Amino acid sequence: MNSTTIVASLVSLFSGIFITKLFLSYQKNKQQIKDEDTKSNNQVKFEQEQQADDNDDDEPVYDEEIGDCKQVLVIRTDLSMTKGKIIAQCCHATLGAYQKSLIKNKKVLKQWEYFGAAKITVKANSENELYELREKAKKAGLVSYLVLDAGHTQIPSGSATVLAIGPAPHEKVNEVTGHLKLY
Repeated sequence: MNSTTIVASLVSLFSGIFITKLFLSYQKNKQQIKDEDTKSNNQVKFEQEQQADDNDDDEPVYDEEIGDCKQVLVIRTDLSMTKGKIIAQCCHATLGAYQKSLIKNKKVLKQWEYFGAAKITVKANSENELYELREKAKKAGLVSYLVLDAGHTQIPSGSATVLAIGPAPHEKVNEVTGHLKLY
């Protein structure tokens, strides 16, 4: 192998390395630019959503026809749930009823949200009592959500733990739950 061949081979090798580094650098810069564009687009989208929220025509206006609204959480006392378990089950019930209300009665839901989102906890003595109250709520046209526990911690799987009734106007909820004692 003569010196010209060696020099040509080295030039070829270093050129290849240089071109590869240049290409990788270009790809990295291209990705950074793309990431910045995506970030910019996401920022613009976020700002537009914020402006839409700020310009929302759904300002809280008290609707006299609906009146004051509340949600009642009926908690089973015969299960001897811990306070933490009760809180978790009440959260499940509230969220479930909220999601149903988004579909069934958005106007009442907004009234409830805008003016305090009142939640009252009351006692039930048995699973049967929860099912009876749920039926009364359905007949009265009220949103309700019954939590059935998964059974991972304190109580058997499928146990009814908490029943959420509402959000709905006070009077309608009281027709179903007014006789129950506060928890």
